[in-house]
Order: sequence, then structure tokens, then C-alpha cells
Amino acid sequence: MSNASRSRFYSNAKNPITQQFYLHLFVPHAYYACMKKNISLFASASVIMFSLTGCLGAIIGGVGSVGQAAVEERSIGTNIDDRTISAAINRYFMQSEVPGVFKDVQIRVHEGRVLLLGKTNNQQIAMEAVRLAWLAGGVREVMNEIQIGSETTGLWDYSKDNVIESQIETRLIATKGINSSNYTVEVVNGVAYLLGVAQDAKERHNAAYIASVTRGVNKVVSYVRLKDDPIRLNATGKMSGEQQPAPPAY
Repeated sequence: MSNASRSRFYSNAKNPITQQFYLHLFVPHAYYACMKKNISLFASASVIMFSLTGCLGAIIGGVGSVGQAAVEERSIGTNIDDRTISAAINRYFMQSEVPGVFKDVQIRVHEGRVLLLGKTNNQQIAMEAVRLAWLAGGVREVMNEIQIGSETTGLWDYSKDNVIESQIETRLIATKGINSSNYTVEVVNGVAYLLGVAQDAKERHNAAYIASVTRGVNKVVSYVRLKDDPIRLNATGKMSGEQQPAPPAY
């Protein structure tokens, strides 16, 4: 760069509009460079990352996030706890000596309740996933819904499940009397899983019914519990590893 060019560069950089241009020009490169860091570093720092992601989302979301927080039964603190649990379990999965655990098993956490999902042809993977899930601090319940089968799930199957999942979520949002922000919807191989909190039994039933009549759904498994459930209201929650009763199927 010549002296004249360098002089023009620094002169322009003093302009606020130009400063914003350089910010947007160079910051993405730093961001992507950061994303290339070693996976082990990511795993060890995942708890912090997930927590900060939640805080950043609240800041960026502005008024919209405040409105959502107003109707979500899960507090901000509990939300962060759930992210921490999910990050810890994922770290255990990555470190597991059983091949396929991290790849085949999905994790969803709500108020300390861990839902394990996915499909595998290896029973050992499911057993290992349950064992590792209980190692994370703050886990109150583990629901094993990992499907065991000889057929592997392909890209087309994932795509169909994602479409069904989006349709259910859209219908929950559009249905009066259902606080959709309190629900997590996952679809695996045509089976719809609901996790969250309902205001009353009617809302829980309606949410399950909406999922059941959505095209492509073969079965609905609901792990939604009521807002005033005594176990939920108990601050300590259920910490024992006893077998949980099977949820109702619709």
C-alpha cells in the first residue's frame, strides 16, 4: 500500500459510516476463524457457550424475547440449567468409548428432564446414552426413547420428520389456549414426541391431539406434565434412577 493510499485508508476509517463498513467486513472473518478451534476446546467450554448464547438471544430478541419469557413457565435460570445439562451430556457422548453415541442420539432437556431420541441398530448405544445422561449434574429424570432397528435413518427420512415437526409446531402456535413456547416437539421416524409444561389437562390433551392428526404422524408420545404437578413444584425434583411410568400414547 502506497503512502497516499495508506493516508486515504486511515482518513476514511475515521468516518463513522466507514468504520461500520470495516466492522462488518472484518468481524465475520474473525468469527469463522474462532469456529475452527479444536473440538476438544469447544467441548470443555460448551457450558459457557450455551449460557452466553441464551443471554445473547435475549439481548438481540429485545421486546420479542421479553414477551416470550412472560408466557414460558421455565424460568431464565432453569433454562440456563437445562442448557448446561445438555452441554455436559453432549460432552460425555463425545468422550464415550462406545462408537455412535454422539452421532445417533439426540438430547432434549426441559426442567432437568432429559429426553433421549434417535435411531440406532445397536442396543449398547442406547444403554450407554442413558448411563451417561445420568452423570450430568441436575438431571432429575431420563426418558429413553431411542428407537432400536436394523434400518438406518437416511436423509430423506430426516427431511420428512423435519417437515412434520414444523407442521406440528406451526399448529401449536396457531391454536388458541396453547402456550407453544412451553413445548418442545421432536419427530423421529414418524413418531412425535412432546416435552414441556401444560397449563391444565385440557391443554395437554389438545396439544397431543394436534400432533396426532398431523399428516405423517404414526404415534404421539407425550412427556408433557401439568403446571401444578407436585413433582414439578418440588424444588429438588426427582433425583432417583427408578423406572418411570410409560407416558400415554395417542
